[in-house]
Amino acid sequence: MKAPIVKFASLRLLPLCCAVLLAACSGSGGSESPPTDVVAEAEDGRVVVKWNAVGGTTYWLFSASNSTLTTTNWLNFLDGRAIVNATMPNYVCGLSNLTRYYFTLNARTGDAGGGPGSPLVNAVPRSAGENWTAAAALGADFAAVGFSPLTTCLANQAPTGTFVVVGPRAKVFSTTGAKPGAWAAGSVPAGFTADLFGVAGRTASLNNTSAPGLLFVAVGAGSATLTSSNGGTWTAGAAFDAAKPTLRAVAYLNPFFAVGDGGTIQTSSDGVTWFAKTSNTTANLRALALGNGRYIAVGDGGTVVASTNTNDWIAQRFDGVGNLVGVVYGNRSGINTFVAIGDSGATLVSTDGGVNWSVRKVADGVAPRAIAYTTTFAVVTADGSVYRSLLGLDWLGPVSSGTTGLSALTQDGYGFIAVGAGGANTTSY
Repeated sequence: MKAPIVKFASLRLLPLCCAVLLAACSGSGGSESPPTDVVAEAEDGRVVVKWNAVGGTTYWLFSASNSTLTTTNWLNFLDGRAIVNATMPNYVCGLSNLTRYYFTLNARTGDAGGGPGSPLVNAVPRSAGENWTAAAALGADFAAVGFSPLTTCLANQAPTGTFVVVGPRAKVFSTTGAKPGAWAAGSVPAGFTADLFGVAGRTASLNNTSAPGLLFVAVGAGSATLTSSNGGTWTAGAAFDAAKPTLRAVAYLNPFFAVGDGGTIQTSSDGVTWFAKTSNTTANLRALALGNGRYIAVGDGGTVVASTNTNDWIAQRFDGVGNLVGVVYGNRSGINTFVAIGDSGATLVSTDGGVNWSVRKVADGVAPRAIAYTTTFAVVTADGSVYRSLLGLDWLGPVSSGTTGLSALTQDGYGFIAVGAGGANTTSY
C-alpha cells in the first residue's frame, strides 16, 4: 500500500486521526536521530528532497511554505503536509513556482514515534528552461523526441515515463525513468530504413505499471510509420512508399495526428491504418497542437490551418514569419495561448486560443528549431541557445543548453528535453 500524503484540510475534521498520526507509539522500535544531510532541489512545480537513507529506518517528511515549520506544527499551515514512510529521493509536487517551501524529516524504527526533525532546508520552485544539463552524445542524428508518462507524482512515487528519440535511417533510442537516463538503441524491423521525423506516445492507463497501455508512433519519409508498446521494440505500421508524402510530425491528440508535405494531415488510432483529412493547403506542414478545442497545424510560408472538428480545416498564410517549424499551446494560469515559431526568428501568437494571431519575434538574427511548454514557453536554436517566455509575447535569453545542433524539444510536465545532430541531448528541470 502506498503511503499517503496527509493534508491539514482533511485532518481538521478527523481529530482522532491527528492524535494517532502525531502521538508517539508505544510499540516496538524507537525514535532515531534525523538525517543531517538533507538537500532540497528546486524544479518546475516541485521540489526533490534527498538524504542519506539508513536501512531499517522509517522517515516522515514534513513541508510547508513557512519558516517556522516543525514536525509538530505542520498542521497549522494551510499548505502543510506530511508524507508518511517517505522514500528517497522524494518528489514533492503540486507546488507553486516562486514560493519558498521548507522541509524537515524525522526518523524512527518499528512503530515508534518519530524523533526530532532535521534542520530545515528550503527551495523555491521555478519554471524550467534556465539551467540545462547536457548528457553524452548518442552518436546518431535525431529529428524528434517524444514522451509518454507511466506514473504520476504521488506520495513516495516519482513521476516517470518513457522518452523516445528518432532520426534518419530509422534510428531510435529510448529511456524510462523520472528523467532521461541511459539511452538504449531501439530494435526496428529488418529492412526498415526510412528517415524518421516525428514521434509521439499515448498512455492508456496511468499508474498501472504492469499494463500501462503504452503506444508510441514514429512517422517519416514515404508516409512510413513504426509502432511500439514500450519504446524499445518496434513493428512496422504503414509501409514506406516513395510516391507518398513525407510525414514531418506526429502528436497524440486522441487519436494520433500526423502532418507532412503537400498539406498532408492524417489520423490513426493505432499508427498502422491512417485516414486522410483535407487541409485546404498544399504547403508542407511541420508541426501541430491542440488547445481550447482547436486543432492547429503550421508549416511553410507562414501557413496555419485550424479546425474545431478535425474534418473542416481553414487555411491562412502570414507574411514575414518564414517557415513555421513548431507550435504549442500553453494554458497554465489560464493564458489560453498558442505560439508558433518561424525559422526566421519570428513568432505567431494567439492569446485567444487560436482565433486571432499576431506577429511577434523571439530575437533578431536567430533561427528557432523547436518549441515546448511547461509553465513557460521555451525555444531552442541550432547553435544550442535557449529562449524563454512566460506568456509567449516577450522572450528572455539566450541561455546555453550545454550543447549544439539542437533540432527537437519536448516536455514531460516538469522539464524540457532537447535533442539534435550527432546525438546531442540535454535536459532542464
